[in-house]
Amino acid sequence: MLAGTPSCARQLRNSGAPGTSDVVVDAFREDVRALRAGEAGFADTSMFAHLPPLHLARYDVDFADRFLAATEAVAGKLRRARQAGWPYPSEDLLGSVAEERAMEEILAQADAHLELGVEVGDISCEREPGLAEDIETLREVSFKDRDFEWLFQPAAHGLVEDLRVDAQLRFMNLRFAEWFRPFWEGFDPFRPEAEDCESG
Repeated sequence: MLAGTPSCARQLRNSGAPGTSDVVVDAFREDVRALRAGEAGFADTSMFAHLPPLHLARYDVDFADRFLAATEAVAGKLRRARQAGWPYPSEDLLGSVAEERAMEEILAQADAHLELGVEVGDISCEREPGLAEDIETLREVSFKDRDFEWLFQPAAHGLVEDLRVDAQLRFMNLRFAEWFRPFWEGFDPFRPEAEDCESG
């Protein structure tokens, strides 16, 4: 079960996202353990709560392992960005649809933890609007687009898997088989040349 309260401020290092990511990673590790031990089905995991339900039959322990790895990668990038003094993540930080889903889960948990912190009195009502704005800013700057939201629209399920529609709408790796495919081969958002490409 995901639990904890983020400590948010105007900078990434205090936004709560790096700490919340560790909570999410721990929950997903427990999911993988429970799946391997036969103690739970995928529909009972923390992962499934934030994955498109259309593909439940395809989700298994191997998928869980890969999604855990993607989440660990995002957590590591957030820690590295904080250590490097980034005010906010770059939209180039996330390297696949799986990483985008992992980041969205981290931000969703940050929202939930903020709400819990206010309810139990750990965070004052006066601080809540500013902290909520910090999380929303992270959501706005961390993604190149929100195409992955199509995965949660029942009417679009067939469209996303259709190669012709995929090409026409220029989706990037939204088909189930492509979720872990890198957007850019060998790209490192922390390299100096990555900043040059972004500014150019």
